[in-house]
Amino acid sequence: MNINNLTYEFQFNVDEEESNSDIQNKLARLINRSNIGLNASVSEDNLGNTALNIESDMTGVSVIKPTIFNIRPNNDIQTDNPDFVEGFDEPTMEKNTNFIETYGLDRVTQYPSNAIFSVNGEERSSASNDITINKTFAISFHNTTDKPATISLKDDADSITESITELVSGYNRLVSIAADKENDKFEAMPS
Repeated sequence: MNINNLTYEFQFNVDEEESNSDIQNKLARLINRSNIGLNASVSEDNLGNTALNIESDMTGVSVIKPTIFNIRPNNDIQTDNPDFVEGFDEPTMEKNTNFIETYGLDRVTQYPSNAIFSVNGEERSSASNDITINKTFAISFHNTTDKPATISLKDDADSITESITELVSGYNRLVSIAADKENDKFEAMPS
């Protein structure tokens, strides 16, 4: 599995009595436990057909590649197989390729896309659903809409009042401590 130029290898055994669903669930657990930015689940349709779904935590598209991750067989398998030739074990590679193709792990059902939005009528895009406007306002997109959304700032009078009260209280404590003649924590500086 390749994710943004990093390669991760998953090795597991398949027992003869395991069903396709068992193998898909095993793969989902391996991927989810690896903490590599992918989430896997097994879905089932009303006919009992199952599919392994793998989604990336990352969003958006890169200029270089249309996908964030891909799954392919390892081309440099080290083995004790006597047919092993110059870093490539053809029978093992063929089995791995067949496995990936059989389970559809090489198929992409939904390509990533950038978030498209407009600010004051100017269309913009971002590879992430979390954006910053003018290096000041952080915004997270959670849903899509065809209708404009208005974002505005409103005074938070309670917060402002609380901050001023804390400032005045702190100043009053400082003055009280400084004015206390029996307080030995502050000493006058000789002039």
